[in-house]
Order: sequence, then structure tokens, then C-alpha cells
Amino acid sequence: MLRRVMMCSLLVVIATACGSADEPVGESSRFILSQDYPLPIVERDEPMLPASVTDASGTSVTVTDASRIVVLNQA
Repeated sequence: MLRRVMMCSLLVVIATACGSADEPVGESSRFILSQDYPLPIVERDEPMLPASVTDASGTSVTVTDASRIVVLNQA
């Protein structure tokens, strides 16, 4: 009998713990989106070319033309 009471009590605790939250799903503010804040205004810079860089393996790269460079993040 004691075992049955313990099992029922355990099931009640588990069922209560799996209940719904006070906060409705879909209305939480877990993420900050970029449209929530204004983007900084920056002046358009002209590249200082040619520019050279040497990577970790020792390969030297010189950029002479910026027309094919794609900006992925403008912020």
C-alpha cells in the first residue's frame, strides 16, 4: 500500500512539473533583432589600395581592386 501511495505521489509531482508556463509560447523576447535598434551612420570609406597581407601559412596576398569584395555585414 505504501508503495502505491509513493508511486501516485511521484506521478502527481511529475505531472505538476510538466505543466504549462505562465509565459505564452511565441511571445518571449529571447532574441534581440537588428531592427530593434537603429544602425550607426557611417561615412563611406574609400579603400587604401594596394593592401597586402600574409596568412599563417606564409602565403602573401595583395588586393589591388575592391570591386569584387562583397560586404556580408554592413552594421
